[in-house]
Amino acid sequence: MIPADTAWRWDYVDSLVRRWFPPGEQAAEPDLSDAARRLGPLSPALAALAARAARHDVWGVQDTVLAPDAWRPEDTHLVIAREAQGVTEWAVPLSEIAADDPPVDLRDPDSGRWVREFSSVSEFAVGWVLLAVKFSGADLPRANGQVPYEAVDRLRAEFDVLSLRITWPADPTWFASLPDALVEVDGGAWAWVTARDRGAYEAAMTELTRLGMELDESA
Repeated sequence: MIPADTAWRWDYVDSLVRRWFPPGEQAAEPDLSDAARRLGPLSPALAALAARAARHDVWGVQDTVLAPDAWRPEDTHLVIAREAQGVTEWAVPLSEIAADDPPVDLRDPDSGRWVREFSSVSEFAVGWVLLAVKFSGADLPRANGQVPYEAVDRLRAEFDVLSLRITWPADPTWFASLPDALVEVDGGAWAWVTARDRGAYEAAMTELTRLGMELDESA
């Protein structure tokens, strides 16, 4: 269950990082003074994000949460993160950058318009870490592959689906929690599973195979 309270949500983000990523050195707190001079008062949630995003092996392992000195206004938004190939970006509406926990929008790759993707920066952080789990540098067993829609429906019916639905990298993208394993489903047609250890992996694969999913183990 993803917490509804902002403070608890940041605790949840930190617990996900501890659970799924290798131990990392404490990164230096970023200096937000230049960003504040350029942009004006900034949300405490943006400060919380910047402090965590200094760990590149979590927040830049595939797509990248930008450092504060790279935050830039673009039309009506402040861009805070960029997709690895430049296909899309995530941004906070400029009118809300001083709010306690402002929403985060995604630039639609087709239309170029900003669309609401996360209700808050802290929810964005949760989604970002969940998406990064499959790329973690930790020595975790994992698999992925195309899956039939019927198997996806069975997964949703039988297991704990986290209360987060997003549109990138595919619409919808969502996550299911198995014992010591995380499943990401993209667009209802592709699944990724990452497990804490070999035993949890084998148990997860047994359940997913029973549901009709045949995934290929990846390095």
